Amino acid sequence: MTAIRTQAHQVESFYALLRAGFSVAEVTGICQFRVRGAEPARFYVEVSADTISYQMGEHGNPTTTVTLQDNLFASIIARPHLWDLRNPEVVAGASVSGDVGMALFLGKIAKTPARAGVAVFAEAERKAKIRRVAAEEIERLSQPTRADVRDRLDRGIPFFMTGQLGGQGAWSWPLDEIKRRFASVQLDADQGSKAPRTIGEFFAAIESGQQTYTHGVALPAPMRPFFRMPLFPDEAFNTPLLWMGRKSGVSGAEPCTSLHRDTSHGFLAQIQGTKKIVMCSPDQAGKVYPERAYNVFQSCHVELWRPDYTRFPLSRDLRTIELALHPTEVLVIPAGWFHEVYCAGPVMSIGAFMNWGYWRSQFAPGGSGHGP
Repeated sequence: MTAIRTQAHQVESFYALLRAGFSVAEVTGICQFRVRGAEPARFYVEVSADTISYQMGEHGNPTTTVTLQDNLFASIIARPHLWDLRNPEVVAGASVSGDVGMALFLGKIAKTPARAGVAVFAEAERKAKIRRVAAEEIERLSQPTRADVRDRLDRGIPFFMTGQLGGQGAWSWPLDEIKRRFASVQLDADQGSKAPRTIGEFFAAIESGQQTYTHGVALPAPMRPFFRMPLFPDEAFNTPLLWMGRKSGVSGAEPCTSLHRDTSHGFLAQIQGTKKIVMCSPDQAGKVYPERAYNVFQSCHVELWRPDYTRFPLSRDLRTIELALHPTEVLVIPAGWFHEVYCAGPVMSIGAFMNWGYWRSQFAPGGSGHGP
């Protein structure tokens, strides 16, 4: 009896997160959840155009089925301000069949912001109002020092690092060498049943012209020693992420990463191809209509590639900055800057977010890491 009450309480708690984060139905359908372990549970969530609801038990014909371990389910409920679909522990504890988009949507709206994240965005908006950044101010700094990086991040100014990756690790290896070395390496995330599972399969899919993209999965552990971010030690960053493939949709104009902002400073290093990045400063938050459910990153309802001024009239006055990220360059995006990323051709990038604990210990006033 106690187990049944625990299951019902957990399901109700999870649904409360979904209900609080639900505003616009990006997808509609029925998602069946199957929780396995010492405290199993089965329930399904139904999303219509303007409502969301749940029922205990099994649905006869769900759009999507999500199976996850009870410890992961409990962790999501207990820490909605931290969990991320890209984390290896999330990948290991869950699987999805059917419409992956439905699972991603529900995962997104189950998040809640931490006070620290809200404060980061507020500070970024304050700085942006003091000093507006124009397109011509996005510098390409050759061989910057740590002090250069600190100065620009302190002021909330995006910039490029150049000349840092050449001769370091595998950043400048030919693609044939990367394929030869890492072809059999397994990806650390479930990209769907039809998606490539190894680095080699991904290269083959890209070269055949398929639209497939890793969407920032954890960089496989065997590759990490060869692709270290410049200037800083490994502990300065959270788990590095792999952004690889091609994605432009049926129209050929869609982004590979939709408009959003992150609660941490981001470093995006380009290996293959060229990415287009369109950015909006933090002080324009009201014009991009951010979603209310988020934790480590906040998505937006506005789509820069197909503006809808009827639904989002304030977006008509958006000021944007368009950038091109080339191989061997690193784009540094301060926390709170909105950005939308495009990769019409095949690309390979590795990104990493600054670890806030390291940042504060090394670069906060009185810290020990002010030097180059």
